[in-house]
Formats: sequence, structure tokens, C-alpha cells
Amino acid sequence: MQEVQDAKQKASTLIGLLRNNQGRIENHQLAELNDMAYKAVQKRGLQKKLDERALKNQEFYNKLDKAVEEATKGMKIDELRKKHKDIGDFIGQCPLSLNDLFEAMELGTCMCLGLEVERSEACIADPSLLKIKNIIPTFMSAESFQD
Repeated sequence: MQEVQDAKQKASTLIGLLRNNQGRIENHQLAELNDMAYKAVQKRGLQKKLDERALKNQEFYNKLDKAVEEATKGMKIDELRKKHKDIGDFIGQCPLSLNDLFEAMELGTCMCLGLEVERSEACIADPSLLKIKNIIPTFMSAESFQD
């Protein structure tokens, strides 16, 4: 939706410039149009970088899913629940799925903490620019977070 609104704004600006100048464009207006075009190209470049990163990570996530599945096959969840009841009580339940730590393990997921982050568009190219502002002290299952 944001991209559509951006496109409408740019088209409106372009039409307004052409209407006001009857086909003759001054240097500063040409510079403004070039700036709008460059911003569109830059966004496509960042989107391309995100897409490449997602494809690269897909194989990694597939291997990780298989490893988690293998690791959870041999787990005796009832024994873990009894042995580590205090940890389960401390972590509590996921506020979305209502699964506790041990139910999440049975489903092949885990519990995680939320982070409040500050990031600019430059973080796409350089993830080290990501700033963690706060750690949210509520545990949530990873699947619920992704959903």
C-alpha cells in the first residue's frame, strides 16, 4: 500500500510540473525529477538485497528445521517437565499460542524474548547499524512471533 501511495505522489508531482511548465522544464525541476527517479532505483536495489538474503538463508533454515526435528524425536518431554518445572514456571506461557516451554519443545519450536529495535533503511545493507533499545520481558514461542 505504501508503494502505491508513493507512486501516486510521484505521478501527481510529475503531472503538476508538466502542466505548470507546458513541456518546458527548468534545471531545478529536472533535478527534482532525477532525485525522484534515483530514490525509486535505490529502493529496488535494497529490495533486491533483501530477496538475495532470503534465498541464501532458505537452505540454512531447511537444515535447521531437520536438525530440530531430529533433536526433539528422542526427548522425553514429561521427564523434562518434572525435572525443570521451576524453569517452565518462570518462563510461563506464550501469550499468543498459550503453549508453555515444554509444549513448544514438543512442537519443535522454542521460547524467545521480544526486542524493541531502532533501524534505518541502511540496516538492509549493513545490519550492524541495528540498535537494540529495549528487551521485552515476555516469552513468546518462535512460531507465534513469526505468525
